Amino acid sequence: VSCGFDHVVVPVSDRDLIRGDLPGRDRVRALLDERGASGMVLFCPETHDPAVDYHCRFLHPGNRRRCEDIASGTCLAAVAAYAVGHGLRECGENVQVVTEQGHNLGRPTQARLTVRCLGGDIHRVLLSGEGAVVMRGALQYQPRRAAMAAHA
Repeated sequence: VSCGFDHVVVPVSDRDLIRGDLPGRDRVRALLDERGASGMVLFCPETHDPAVDYHCRFLHPGNRRRCEDIASGTCLAAVAAYAVGHGLRECGENVQVVTEQGHNLGRPTQARLTVRCLGGDIHRVLLSGEGAVVMRGALQYQPRRAAMAAHA
């Protein structure tokens, strides 16, 4: 699913299956490379907060030191789009989806998403939530394929 970046979206029935350290990161990285995706998001309907629709974990195992996000807008948008696109949530003009993420890292977050459908198709996914600045820095973007070619 893509909402800016391609993600492999994996629905899971039991939150216990995605708790703790997840083995097989090298295999996940190989799958992401094969699919041209930037990360994998695991989600399930079993949540910490009963007001939340889905518990999520977003993995991008290319970096050994930091391979999971506490909050990732593109992966959460992909979960909301997947849920609506695969009939887990009914497609409507404005479908509300609330997600939680970051519990495994000790920094739980919540996000509110609105999936807008037109004519039975997903048209747009909007994300909202509250945040706090915890650090500042600069980012240089290099497309993944170009970065891989530079290291070849």
